[in-house]
Amino acid sequence: MKEIVLLYNVKKKSEMIKVARIAGVAVRIVENNELSQSAAYLAGVMGASAVPREYSGELKRECVLLCGLTAKKFNAVIDGMRRHRVLVDLRGVMTQQNMTWSFEKLIDELSKEKRFMTAWSKLNKIVKKMKNAPNWATELLNKEEAEAKELEEAVKKLENIKE
Repeated sequence: MKEIVLLYNVKKKSEMIKVARIAGVAVRIVENNELSQSAAYLAGVMGASAVPREYSGELKRECVLLCGLTAKKFNAVIDGMRRHRVLVDLRGVMTQQNMTWSFEKLIDELSKEKRFMTAWSKLNKIVKKMKNAPNWATELLNKEEAEAKELEEAVKKLENIKE
């Protein structure tokens, strides 16, 4: 598989391109009208074909998708992003599972993941700081099927508790 970084709506595009090139990775800019195309097609995966319809909207989120990178190049891109202060809203890796998704769906799923991880992280931080965290909060952190919304509600609830 070709090593490539897909960029969508990245504010620091020139810096991100520089980071990828230093790491020895090709770059492809994903345009708004290509959001209906699969990640595999956009990344140039052999056998992936185009979808006949163009996307007519625009998403506001920034996204960087790392496709087919070796561990060494993956680390070089991530380290380069840190060094050059290229903070991108959504970052992901193309996998066997998501490569057939449209880029729009991929951005939507990355957004959901980020929302969940942000809420979980906030709740975890609050629980660790508390002397006597409620059992329900600890159980929620360990719940396999927890939803971002319930984690966010728990954060609000605990922030209102005065210790």
